[in-house]
Amino acid sequence: MKKNNESSDLYRSLRNAVAIGLILFVIGSFTEAQGSNLNPRQIILVQLAEKWLNGLKTFKAGFTQTTSTGTSAVGDIEIIRPGRMLINYKSPDGLQIFADGAWMIYIDRNLKEVNQVPIKLTPARVLLQDKIELIGQASVRIEESKTKFRLALLPGKGSEDGNITLIFSKNPSKLISWIVTDPQGIQTTVLLDNIAINIPIEQGRLTYSPPDWAFE
Repeated sequence: MKKNNESSDLYRSLRNAVAIGLILFVIGSFTEAQGSNLNPRQIILVQLAEKWLNGLKTFKAGFTQTTSTGTSAVGDIEIIRPGRMLINYKSPDGLQIFADGAWMIYIDRNLKEVNQVPIKLTPARVLLQDKIELIGQASVRIEESKTKFRLALLPGKGSEDGNITLIFSKNPSKLISWIVTDPQGIQTTVLLDNIAINIPIEQGRLTYSPPDWAFE
């Protein structure tokens, strides 16, 4: 019974957050800038992030996830850009998230629930879109330490969208985590490990097929 409760709580947290997120590391003092007030150093950091993200054809990693509601999970994520993603949860099991180019599809096999949200309405679109242009966002906040930098992409005034913060290591430069905050203030947190980029991934693995019980 406890396992089902954990699965249910995590699934609802995921559905409310409408994306995956990460553990936010704050090391040293940071500098900040927003929107068009980026200084030359901050523009270089944004361009580094854009170059790395746009260079991704495939992405595969393990992750550890927590939410601000107290749930936690571990699993694997696979991405084929643009548009396709699969998240498999190892603990609690029975949870999956697919992206098929148009929809984010949330599946809980224990609860026998399937929900869909348009990708364009989720912060995950930042990673899944064909061409990533971070400076073009309504508001960008740059924060930098000796070993990491992070880019917070914030919604415009009056928007009901959530926000996403991408965290990169510096040497080598690569995405190591991200944090998503939904409009209700719920944060979903994921730390990536065993990262592999631009390796062959079978597209069929990332193709969603409705389970038999979905038609009951």
